[in-house]
Order: sequence, then C-alpha cells, then structure tokens
Amino acid sequence: KRTYRIMRINQLLLPRYRGRRERSHDGVVITLKSNLRWCSDVFSIRCWNGEAVQVLFSLDCCDREVMGWLATSGGVSGEMVRDLMSETLEHRFGPTVLSAPHPIEWLSDNGPCYTARATLRVRAGAGFGGLYHPDLLAGVQRLPFTLHLLDTLRYDAFCESARG
Repeated sequence: KRTYRIMRINQLLLPRYRGRRERSHDGVVITLKSNLRWCSDVFSIRCWNGEAVQVLFSLDCCDREVMGWLATSGGVSGEMVRDLMSETLEHRFGPTVLSAPHPIEWLSDNGPCYTARATLRVRAGAGFGGLYHPDLLAGVQRLPFTLHLLDTLRYDAFCESARG
C-alpha cells in the first residue's frame, strides 16, 4: 500500500484501462427502410437426441427477412461470422458485390466471434458499421428479433410434433 501511495503521489502509475468503446446505439432496432440496419445473433437449439445445435443468423431490421444462417454442433467462430457476412451481402446485392453500396449498420452483441480482429477488418471492408446492442453486454437479454425468431421456431416445432 505504501509503495502504491508513493507512486500515486509522484504520478508514476499508469492510467486505468478503459477498454470499452463508445457506443452510439440508442436501443432502437427497427428501421423504416430495408438495407439500413442488419442484425445478427446466435442461439442454441436442443435436439430430441440431447445434442445442441448453435444457429447463427442475420436479419434485416426492417422486413425481418432471414438473409443468411449457419448451423453447427460446435461453437460459433469468427470465421463463421465472416462467412455469414459475405453470404448476407450476396443475398441482398448479388454474387459479384464485395462491399455494400452504402453504409449498413451491423447490430450484434459483444461475443468473441463478432469482435475478433479479423471479423472487424472484414466488417469494415464490407461497408458495415459496427454497433453493439447495449442491453446485450451482460449476455442476459437477446435481440428482440432473436426472440421473435425463436418463438416462430418453437411454434413450428410444436405444430410439427402435434401432427405426427
């Protein structure tokens, strides 16, 4: 304690690390026009045999169209997110497009697959502005679109199991 106090008095301490980036997102997810804001998230589905499948998807925040998705029985990696970004671009703008014709906000949580350096480089090169949903920082809440998609999947699974 004494050493710390002496270093503080003589201004020899390093400044405290403030690793958080500024976030300009105000909590409003929906947009009035397509191709302005896209969101992406990951959720898990428990199968009948006990295995878990991770599903990664991208949605347009205006029309809620699922533009791309990937499923894996393992964990979701940054490479999968980068593949999803390029698949989403191809779905909306054609296979020859390498970047978006105008800036598009890519809304996601702060998961390691979304914040990997290679993913950030690809996101910037593809014309995506990075936004992180502030309510997702603790991992407690999900994007409203994820919840809606999960409800739809549960309803479809319930109807399918009721049929046969």
